[in-house]
Amino acid sequence: MKKEVIISFVKNLRLLRTASFLLMYFFGWYFGWYFSSFPSDYIKLILGLISVFFSWQFCISINDMFDIEIDKISNPTRPYVKGYLNKKSSIIWTIILIAASLIFGIFLGIISFIFVISFIILGYIYSAPPIRFRKYLFGTIFIGLASAISYFIGIFSTVFYILPEQIMIGVLIMVALSIGSIVKDYKDYEGDKKAGVSTIFTKFGLEKGTKITSILLFLTFLLPLVLIHHLLDFIIVLSLGVLVSLLFNYKKIQKKVQFTMGLFFIAIIYIFLRIIGIIII
Repeated sequence: MKKEVIISFVKNLRLLRTASFLLMYFFGWYFGWYFSSFPSDYIKLILGLISVFFSWQFCISINDMFDIEIDKISNPTRPYVKGYLNKKSSIIWTIILIAASLIFGIFLGIISFIFVISFIILGYIYSAPPIRFRKYLFGTIFIGLASAISYFIGIFSTVFYILPEQIMIGVLIMVALSIGSIVKDYKDYEGDKKAGVSTIFTKFGLEKGTKITSILLFLTFLLPLVLIHHLLDFIIVLSLGVLVSLLFNYKKIQKKVQFTMGLFFIAIIYIFLRIIGIIII
């Protein structure tokens, strides 16, 4: 296999977003036993990570199949655009991904398994017609919802009930990643505009859309203060929020999405470490 083909497939794993979903599952698994008397189950941690990985790769595969015209403009190196995968092989690959996700997911327990199925269905209706929520303004709500589903898959792989604190964390994950995922639409602007997909950037223009998104990002970084309340937490979270807003709005930065996601990961990990008491203030 040629080097450029391998690179195309590796890039198409979308490692940052893959890491995000896997991290949400890990948080759910960890908080499942952290807030309860149940022992940690590392087998389910591994099985769950594999199931969520395949579920997300299914979502990518479906998205690539129905976003090909957009990707020809915004993401021309993706395998489906380059012709490394034809329609028949893509359908076969998609079926394999579903099967793998369900096979590993069934060992997580019935509730987690239902959430795995929900993840798959959500990924399909996000990208595929006739619903295709991808084309509507704030379609990224479905990315936030899928992130929360990953989190709840993790929780219910460990316990059979859920506490108010765990629900609160799940809601914050959904809201934060629904808003935070808006940044991905920045690089798809030209393709989305041509395809008639409604995003903040296609609706308000690239410049104004960037400013609106910067404000939303800042507000998103304030959400964790519901969970952590120390003055130093406020200073750290506020500083990260200001930094991410300024960087995203700075025209000379080319990889705005990567910078933003990187800072999101820093904030998320900090909050996690604060909640479990590794970072004590």
